[in-house]
Amino acid sequence: MRYFFLIVSFIVSLYAADETFSYDVQAQDKARVYTGSIKETRRNPIQDAIDNAKEGSIIKLKAGVYEGNIVIQKPISLIGVEEGVIIDGLGAGSIVTIQSSYVTLKNLTLRNSGERADVLDAAININGDASKGAVSQCEVSNCTILDSLLGINMEIANNSLIQNNYITSKDYDLGLRGDGIRLWYSNDNIVRKNHLYRSRDMVVWYSHGNTIEENLGEYGRYSLHFMYAGKNYVHNNVYQYNSVGIFFMYSNDTIATGNVVKSAVGATGIGIGFKDATNLRLKITRLFTIRKVCISIGRLLNPIRTILFATIRSCITPKRCIFIRCAKITWLQKTASWAILKISSTIRETSKSLKTNFR
Repeated sequence: MRYFFLIVSFIVSLYAADETFSYDVQAQDKARVYTGSIKETRRNPIQDAIDNAKEGSIIKLKAGVYEGNIVIQKPISLIGVEEGVIIDGLGAGSIVTIQSSYVTLKNLTLRNSGERADVLDAAININGDASKGAVSQCEVSNCTILDSLLGINMEIANNSLIQNNYITSKDYDLGLRGDGIRLWYSNDNIVRKNHLYRSRDMVVWYSHGNTIEENLGEYGRYSLHFMYAGKNYVHNNVYQYNSVGIFFMYSNDTIATGNVVKSAVGATGIGIGFKDATNLRLKITRLFTIRKVCISIGRLLNPIRTILFATIRSCITPKRCIFIRCAKITWLQKTASWAILKISSTIRETSKSLKTNFR
């Protein structure tokens, strides 16, 4: 009887041990397949430094690779003090998100953002709030942006400086890349001396009073695309090997001077385009080797106040240098159209001898 008791006790203990062991395995399996976002499952040194810093602090980074997915919600500066300061987005989300005024990013390389267009994954997102107001006085300068869907995305951000940055997108087909620089409801900013290479567009939508000067845009779609934008100043930019140079849509009161649009490519290559635009001044803009149309005019809402003075060199389009497309032409539009066509024909005659020099 005694031995029987011992045997039964031993079997029960084995059964209980087996149950306990099985439960632990299941718990470990559940932990292993957890798919929470990076921000919920890990921290990184830069985010900790930002969260613990006082407003107005300058965080200086030495050379090395740091994890991204950083959120900045206070006035602060993040500056690389050596070459080779890299912030890696790990292929998920935006690398740096700014949600405060008076934030500065300098001398950084930002690479490998997420690839979701629906949430605008970017190297740098600068975001104000429609209810709380715009962020302002931010600066992004001397940064290199690589393998990022969008480069610098500004939404409700005013009076900020974007200067001397190199920006390229992910290696996707042209239409699937993100915009190199995107201004959305963002006013009175300076975008200067940036190099956009193989991104999609630079867009200025619902944004006014911005200065865009001395930028270089190459191998994109729209070098510069205005939509519902006014009183912007476009000066001394160079746009080459893009599908479209500069396009003004539903925009007004913009001055464009001293720009070079060169080698617009593709079946619909256009140097400069207008649609439902008014009171624009386009002066001393040089157009070289445009494949389709040098200047495309969809409709000028007030053509008598729109001044076009362009130097067209080596216009090798198979059809026309200036294409005017108006559904209803008033006598003012007829006058403006006749003058533009007259200028165009004169320029084409004088440029024939220059074609070989500018191809």
